Amino acid sequence: MAWSHYRTYFLATGGARSWLLAAVAITTRELLNFARSWWLKSWTSHAEHAQASYYGNGYILVSFLDCLAITARCLVWYILGMAASEILFSNMTRSIFGAPLQWLEETPHGEIINRFTSDMNIVDERLPHDLGYMISCTCQVLSILLASSCLFPRAFHRWRDHLRVLHHWSKALICNAEA
Repeated sequence: MAWSHYRTYFLATGGARSWLLAAVAITTRELLNFARSWWLKSWTSHAEHAQASYYGNGYILVSFLDCLAITARCLVWYILGMAASEILFSNMTRSIFGAPLQWLEETPHGEIINRFTSDMNIVDERLPHDLGYMISCTCQVLSILLASSCLFPRAFHRWRDHLRVLHHWSKALICNAEA
């Protein structure tokens, strides 16, 4: 799918404001997921002298908030998908009804309906799901990298240095191959 289609979908959902809301929902969910893991780590590391009810209730609270964040994220995706679907449906319908009569007479009606149905299926089902999954996976990877860099800064810097060396080696190989 061309980037212009994603741009059209982005604008049909409401633009930057709507996607900012989606970003807040995704970020909140990732932060709560991290908090839940951290709380569980804290609970297990203090198991011998900690109050089980304190950590248990805290874990239940963070898990409940995580469930609410997942629900909010799904609701935001649903609202964005519905907004895009309504706008793109009306634009497609307007385009078909505004088409020249010669095109409407020459093109079989079944072909028009099949193509319209197929395109709306992509807009209604595939595009929101695929975009949501892509953005969710990207945010998970970024949150893992961020958490790793905060919790293990030495390892992160060592990996970064190794990646720089590999990058320089690959550039040297390409430059030597071209010469």
